[in-house]
Amino acid sequence: MTSDPATRERQPPSTIIADDAVAAVRLLREHPGVASRRVALWGHSQGGWIAPLAAVKAPQVAFVVTVGASAVRPDRTQLWSKRTYLTHAGVSPRLLDPIGVNLSRMLIAARLFGGTANDPLANLGQLRQPLLGVFGEQDRSTAPGESLRLFRQALERGGNQHYTLRVVPRLPHDAGQCRRLQRERSSRLRAAVHLADHVVDQERCGAVDCR
Repeated sequence: MTSDPATRERQPPSTIIADDAVAAVRLLREHPGVASRRVALWGHSQGGWIAPLAAVKAPQVAFVVTVGASAVRPDRTQLWSKRTYLTHAGVSPRLLDPIGVNLSRMLIAARLFGGTANDPLANLGQLRQPLLGVFGEQDRSTAPGESLRLFRQALERGGNQHYTLRVVPRLPHDAGQCRRLQRERSSRLRAAVHLADHVVDQERCGAVDCR
């Protein structure tokens, strides 16, 4: 993390945002009205790429919650999303590439699509904190099935077995506009806080099975 403007400007956008999140965590932990050992990170959509990266940078983060996160790089996620939205809109298969995919490929090839330097699988592989990952069955912006599988593989490969991954039926990507999720979100957040309480009170995380 750096405060030098020139150095910061040369960093990838994901690194800059993650550093800001780390600074926010440190600020909260120093606040006298905050339980410092319970400060965690919640990331929705693109925030699902940032939260694990920030947690890797800040081991003092208690746990991580991701909602509608993608386990693949932003450029691949964009291509999948364009094709999926157009398919559900009834666009003919022969028109999918000319209408939605080719333009995205041109932007990526010209390096005009940001965030491609961020590798979510590498970040997940280094994550040591407990993680709650929530995926929407009807998410058309990120691939829920593939992402859940890759989340699990990356966490296991990194030796982190303290995770819970769930697909919520009929949940779209824009979770905030889903009334049912508004009800479920509070219960999931309470579950996540309970998970953090359980873990941080243990002398060793290895004694906790959170899956």
